[in-house]
Amino acid sequence: MVYCKAYSIIAVVCCIVTLGCGEKIVGENTPNIITTTNDIIIPVHTTKGNTTDPTPTLIPTSTSGHSSEDPITSTTSTTTSTTSTTTSSTTTTPATTSTTTPAPKPTPPEEGIWSYTNGTNVTCIVVQFAAKLNVTYTIVDGNNGTNMGSVILNVPKEAKVINGSCGETEQWLQLTWPENTTLQNNLTLVFKKNNTQQYLEYFKVSLSPQQFPSAIKNSTFELMHNGSDWMSPLSNSYRCRTPSKLVLSGSQKVPVAEVTLTNLQEEAFRKVNTTGFSSAHDCDGGDVPDAVPIAVGCALGGMVAVVLIAYLVGRRRSAARGYLSM
Repeated sequence: MVYCKAYSIIAVVCCIVTLGCGEKIVGENTPNIITTTNDIIIPVHTTKGNTTDPTPTLIPTSTSGHSSEDPITSTTSTTTSTTSTTTSSTTTTPATTSTTTPAPKPTPPEEGIWSYTNGTNVTCIVVQFAAKLNVTYTIVDGNNGTNMGSVILNVPKEAKVINGSCGETEQWLQLTWPENTTLQNNLTLVFKKNNTQQYLEYFKVSLSPQQFPSAIKNSTFELMHNGSDWMSPLSNSYRCRTPSKLVLSGSQKVPVAEVTLTNLQEEAFRKVNTTGFSSAHDCDGGDVPDAVPIAVGCALGGMVAVVLIAYLVGRRRSAARGYLSM
């Protein structure tokens, strides 16, 4: 029993001593430092009653390699952001302007001279002109429909006379201008006469269909003008310096065509073997130059007659009154 009390007293004393040592350890100002890789924890002492507890405060450390022994300085880190500016070089290609090439102007026809001489060495017909044909024809479009197209053809000065006739009342000559072995064009001029005048009765053209793109299949290009044109007195030539036009007609597939002739001069029913023209009858003058002199002469003759009659009448009256002539 005595031993148990002794052991109990010793245990109580050990506990008191242990508690006293614990209070002393807690009361000491020994900071607990937790070190991380990038931060340093600095204890800041706060006082509670008589006991000072360390309260750690987190302060960022510099990343420039300072150790924990360097003085603590509040540093403001300024980060300069460098913006890399890339200059994009853009090459501007000028827009291509669509230019429509104008259609070339038709080549003006060249002037030619042609004649026909029969077997007796008589050159009965001589013609000279520059001719341009404007032919309108029916074409087939992509939708199997029809439309109208036109082609301009010139009669070349190199065209050849291949046939003709020196009849008494009708004379004609035929020109041809082949461009290749499969293409041939013909022009026929037919002249007639009456008792006092000669004139053009027919102007016929036969054209090769290959010259008319997209034309209706089996189209015929036989064109003709029928009339009494280029009229002049017999033994005179017909001349027209200004453009002269003739309208040609054909089949329904070729509704209309027009021929324009410039520097035109022709003469038919000749009796000589030369190619020179006789005196010319101008188309723009007609009979006016001859009529004017006749009219003027008639007027002058009338005036002379009136003056003569007035003189005779006055002389008779003077004689009747008894006046003597001096």
